[in-house]
Amino acid sequence: DATYYLRNGVNNLNILMPLSLIALATLSLSSVSRSPGRESSRSVLVSCSPVWVWIAAITALPHKEERFMYVVYPLMIVAATEAVHNSSRAVARILRLSKRKMFALFGTVCVVVSGLLSISRVLALTSNYGAHKDIYLDLVGRDIQSKWGGKCCVCVGSEWYEYPSSFLLQDHCRIAFVQSDFSGILPSHFNASLGGTRFGAEYLNDMNQADPRQFIQDASQCTHLVSLKYDQELAEKKHADEAVREAQWEVLSQIKYVHSTLSSRVYRALYIPFLSQRNLVYNYYVLYERQTDGQKIDD
Repeated sequence: DATYYLRNGVNNLNILMPLSLIALATLSLSSVSRSPGRESSRSVLVSCSPVWVWIAAITALPHKEERFMYVVYPLMIVAATEAVHNSSRAVARILRLSKRKMFALFGTVCVVVSGLLSISRVLALTSNYGAHKDIYLDLVGRDIQSKWGGKCCVCVGSEWYEYPSSFLLQDHCRIAFVQSDFSGILPSHFNASLGGTRFGAEYLNDMNQADPRQFIQDASQCTHLVSLKYDQELAEKKHADEAVREAQWEVLSQIKYVHSTLSSRVYRALYIPFLSQRNLVYNYYVLYERQTDGQKIDD
């Protein structure tokens, strides 16, 4: 998809993304003109050139991730600023108005619009996709040790990438991966005795291919499971290990989480008061606990 990075850039930088692309044209024109600022424009053009080179390079790659753009975000903002500056000067020249006042007007409008869109984006991310943080915080606050002792094992499947950090696990708990519809390589466990961050598990590879050794060998050891729930069904039942599918689970906590494929792109990307919740479809992010013998199963 050739528009992948353009769409993600607009999601994260709103109007600054198209402005950074407009800067390529405005800086190029300014650098070949006879205006006094052409030398400055040439310097900025060279400084910001990694933005356009990098976007073109990663767009050509078959594997695309939004994080690949992080390295050029600061330069994109610089380029957007130059686009505003050059555009305001051009308009001021055409209308024969003060360049300083026109730049102040353009700059104020851009800052206000970008600021409001950025606030809306942050609110959309926290309200639509913040459930995983709340689920793990809920887990931290529970008295797990009295029931499970040192055998606490929190398992995740297809939502492994939203596991925030081992700092959000109690000391006597460990994280483990169960089989799901994700077919790529998974992170290996930290092992201080083998060199810590210098240690790489034998199954790690540069082909992003899953390996049986990355999953928990006995899924019946899972005391807790974090998963999305679709249509009142446990998501991992569709893909996971038989020990997970056949186990009986009690819902400890569930929090709304936007169903991305069934919800409008606009309302997923931006929070719009009074309209977002009415135009979004929700799943549930769920924390399950395995049922032990003699306990009543909570539907």
